[in-house]
Amino acid sequence: MTEKITRGISKDFADEFIKSDLYRFYTENKHELIIGVRNNYLNLYYNCDSIAKIKYTKGSIVCEIDKYYLDGKHYDSKGKEKHYVISQNKIIKQYNDIKINSNAKATQEKEAQAKLVILNNENSNSNWYCLDVEYVKAFNNQYEKEKANFNGRFDIIAISKNKPHRVALIELKYGNKAIGGTSGIYKHIDDFIKFIDKYFF
Repeated sequence: MTEKITRGISKDFADEFIKSDLYRFYTENKHELIIGVRNNYLNLYYNCDSIAKIKYTKGSIVCEIDKYYLDGKHYDSKGKEKHYVISQNKIIKQYNDIKINSNAKATQEKEAQAKLVILNNENSNSNWYCLDVEYVKAFNNQYEKEKANFNGRFDIIAISKNKPHRVALIELKYGNKAIGGTSGIYKHIDDFIKFIDKYFF
């Protein structure tokens, strides 16, 4: 039987993260940062860019970052140093550089997506809570992914606050050319139908 992939982190991880410098830094910058919960790790987002992957290894918080966010240089996918381990304090110390490099490649759509999530979740009168961004269906391996024939991505997942709870898969479009091309609205509709038909939720 295929192992069911769930999203979440252990209690030990959560307890350690809440005590960390990075969590304190996140709470001080919640007006522009988002945390996404993954399968035993966290993503820290700015502009809906994953600027750090946060893991819990041997009782310690461990972070990885794409080197681009530190030096602004683009690396090919085979670059050995593209992703490397970084300390929490270095992320905090170089946060301004990280923001500058993220802003250099950010689109208005991604900036709007991040702002929508943050402002919605700050609004206690909102009927919805945005609980994830840049959602990709996880698979156990490449074979399983190819067999499922699903490569969709959803910009935002939200859940209604009132019972019966409902889930919304949100695809944000920004600008007058946003719904054209191969990544336009028809592909997103097709992704949604496949997602529901294959019971990926």
